[in-house]
Amino acid sequence: MVTVREPGRRLVLTWHRDHSDDEEPLEVCVTVTASGLGTRVKVTHADLSPTAGAPGWGAGLLSLAVQAVHA
Repeated sequence: MVTVREPGRRLVLTWHRDHSDDEEPLEVCVTVTASGLGTRVKVTHADLSPTAGAPGWGAGLLSLAVQAVHA
């Protein structure tokens, strides 16, 4: 669920690791900033331990970034 939407700048959403409502959702923040001739996209997972990993983000990160920029 999207909780904050700042078109072209920031997108904050909640995410369930196992796609169920049985656990507390994690918060994901995507920020987009100009960087030289390109764009820097930063994805932050609140409350995600470094050893837990984030399966599925590798495949979906580019799509998510594009949506954040064009939302």
